[in-house]
Amino acid sequence: MKHSKWMYVVATVFISLMLASCTVGYKNDGKEVTWHTWNEGNGHNSRRVDADPRTFEELDDDYGRDKTHAFYRGDIIRGADGQSFRVLEKGYAADKFKVYDSGELMEGVDPASFKVHSYDLTEDKNDFYKNGKALNVSDKPSFEILKDKLGENTSWGKDKNNGYYLNGTVIPNIDYATFHPIYAQRPIQSGCYAADKHRVFFMGKEIPGADPETFKEVD
Repeated sequence: MKHSKWMYVVATVFISLMLASCTVGYKNDGKEVTWHTWNEGNGHNSRRVDADPRTFEELDDDYGRDKTHAFYRGDIIRGADGQSFRVLEKGYAADKFKVYDSGELMEGVDPASFKVHSYDLTEDKNDFYKNGKALNVSDKPSFEILKDKLGENTSWGKDKNNGYYLNGTVIPNIDYATFHPIYAQRPIQSGCYAADKHRVFFMGKEIPGADPETFKEVD
């Protein structure tokens, strides 16, 4: 029993040392830049990054830049300006022209006014964005994401003009005062329903004939 416990301790220390010796992220030895990963299935892997080692700098574990390009996990971000490229937070980055989410271009977003609220919610001077997709908000000052009974954000929002399902679907002509998410009482339920005093909606689409007063999500 003592022998088994000792072997377990040795194995744990060995694995910890092995993991610590593996660089995850970028490595620049002055001659070339490489990108390193590690996982349980394949162990340590590395590949060459098409970057200038003299000007390359690692910005965080995922992003880097040299005098010409920006990089995400070792790949060139096409169209990114390396000199002005900067990391923001929660996986977002920007240069003086564009904004990127996990290395992917966010179309039409203004980098000068861009703000990160959470991993999936951002905004600029023109709109709000959910997972990088524009919500097409009509009136930004009055926009709010609606919460459930527990105070958690839902997939629904509204401003003074419209309701929104947060995949970019706009719901015109809502009753502002009564528009609300329908509470999903069980964890397996979706939270994809909302209603006002006149209509019921599923993922932003009206359910014809549904009665908002008695409607419940049951399965």
